Amino acid sequence: MNDELIKLVTLQKFDKEINDINKHIKNSSGKLEEDKKRLMKAKEQLDWKINELRARKLDSEKIESFIASSEETYKSYNYQLMALKDEKAYDTMKTQLENTRAEINEKENTGIELLNTIEELDKTVTLYTEKINAEDERIKGLQEEIDLEADVRAEEVSEKQNKRDEYAKMIDAKVLVQYEKLLGLPDSRAIAELDGRSCTGCYSEATLEDVENVKLQTKIVNCNVCGRILYIPSVAGQSDN
Repeated sequence: MNDELIKLVTLQKFDKEINDINKHIKNSSGKLEEDKKRLMKAKEQLDWKINELRARKLDSEKIESFIASSEETYKSYNYQLMALKDEKAYDTMKTQLENTRAEINEKENTGIELLNTIEELDKTVTLYTEKINAEDERIKGLQEEIDLEADVRAEEVSEKQNKRDEYAKMIDAKVLVQYEKLLGLPDSRAIAELDGRSCTGCYSEATLEDVENVKLQTKIVNCNVCGRILYIPSVAGQSDN
């Protein structure tokens, strides 16, 4: 049984190397996906700002059109006013003239405020666009790097997997089945060192009987909490570090 434990320690080294590579690629891709999501939200905000800018420009054009039209009306009223002889008609036209001028002044003030808003929005859109373009280029560069690394590491994983599979053939079939079932644990560690009476996989305490059996290595001993196969490096003549 000592030989089987030594083989399992070596097998776990293979699995750890493979798992570390896959985890590294997955983490890199995961971080990049988060960056892409943030970029997508930024683009949505930019689109909203662009649409708002277009709407404000359209409002500005409407105000300019209204002012131009009102100026023509004002001139017409002014010409009519000079020709009127009836006092009542004169006063009515004068009131219309004053109201038209007041409307023009109000629209001009609104137009000035709108132009200031448009200027600020235009600056914001320009700034957003520059930042988003820079981030887009950064993400594209990272994607290319990750894809390239993934291809290179995929070959490395394939080579290690082949060596691992060949080595696994030397292990007792029943022991191998038990080991591979335990690879589904969160940290993918199927075997764990016994530190005193503590399982280094889950830090629970083994029974004195289990500790003794691990020392004697007459059978496979599993942690009674996490299920990992327990061993003592000094006894097995190995270390999984």
